[in-house]
Amino acid sequence: MAHFAKIDSNSLVEDIVFVDNAITANVYIDADDGDKEKSVEVEQKGIDYLKGIFGSNTVWKQCSFNTWSNKHKLGGTPFRFNMPEIGYTYDSLRDGFIPPKPGNDYILIEKKLQWTSMMNFTSQYKEELKTFRNDI
Repeated sequence: MAHFAKIDSNSLVEDIVFVDNAITANVYIDADDGDKEKSVEVEQKGIDYLKGIFGSNTVWKQCSFNTWSNKHKLGGTPFRFNMPEIGYTYDSLRDGFIPPKPGNDYILIEKKLQWTSMMNFTSQYKEELKTFRNDI
């Protein structure tokens, strides 16, 4: 099953749906592999299918059930940093899903798109961070 997140006008995830792989598959014959039939998942096919059901003005992004903190739990390629839940934000610049910020004392770890607490950071370290970040 392919997973898709419905994104609202504020870039928030408002729903997660499943689409059968047969809908998103692009089937082809691989001449380099003994004319075996193969398929590749095509995100746009899933988006077109969902727009046909939910309306052409809806926004959808495919997501991976097996991706968390920019790691694929089965060893595959991570996709869009995190499997979103309702309330996550889709960041188009990073092409990833960010969970809600749990509190003011948290900063976003860019390589994971996950929040980490600064509670145990020393004040000196926090000051050093401010030279690199404007969100502290």
